[in-house]
Amino acid sequence: RKRIAAERAAKEEAEIARERADTATKAAAILKAATEAKADHPYLSRKRVSPVATLREIDAGAAAAILGYPPKSGGDLMAGRLLVVPVKQGDGISTLELIDGDGRKTALAGRGSKAGGYWATERLPDGDGVGITLLVGEGMATVLSASAATGHPAIAALSSGNLAAVAKAIRERYPAAALVILADLVKATGEPDHHAIEAAQAIGAKLAIPDFGTDREPDMTDMNDLFAIADAEAVARAVTCA
Repeated sequence: RKRIAAERAAKEEAEIARERADTATKAAAILKAATEAKADHPYLSRKRVSPVATLREIDAGAAAAILGYPPKSGGDLMAGRLLVVPVKQGDGISTLELIDGDGRKTALAGRGSKAGGYWATERLPDGDGVGITLLVGEGMATVLSASAATGHPAIAALSSGNLAAVAKAIRERYPAAALVILADLVKATGEPDHHAIEAAQAIGAKLAIPDFGTDREPDMTDMNDLFAIADAEAVARAVTCA
């Protein structure tokens, strides 16, 4: 029974490794075919953020030809111009997040390709982080807003459940940096999401909380919302007061 279990586990591990390698290959092919992200992309325009060099875009049909299947989000076909958000694991690109003009999102198929992976608003600096402040948040628009408001490099975990793993990876890479976790708010309560709190506690980081005042609308939950309804100064103030 032990031998059979070990063989089954080894087979499963090999299959996951094959999937990850296939995903990384397709991600590299899409990145090569993609072009510079434009400021008039509908998603960026709606979020009121500007593209950066680490963002690309590709037509949904061209992406489907490379992937061998049409990208979907929640069962819905994605269409038009897709933002291409490269996800790094360690030193390499492991997968991509694709975002269409309606804000539908999906990652490339491949188990484990996104776990602990992140996207950064710019090329991250060398060294151990002395004298550097790095921001870590959940969504792409959130970290773009915070980076634009503060001038600090920002890193997106791309899901709340991935936040702690990414924060730990950044802390290990930059032990001397000042790290700030950008909290999203729970829509129903207005309290900081527990994933952000736990990530900050785990690595000894500060926690920046968007302040919408006492009349917060339920849909106002993150730094991009604060950036859109207030201004960059409000976001910068939230980071300064972390």
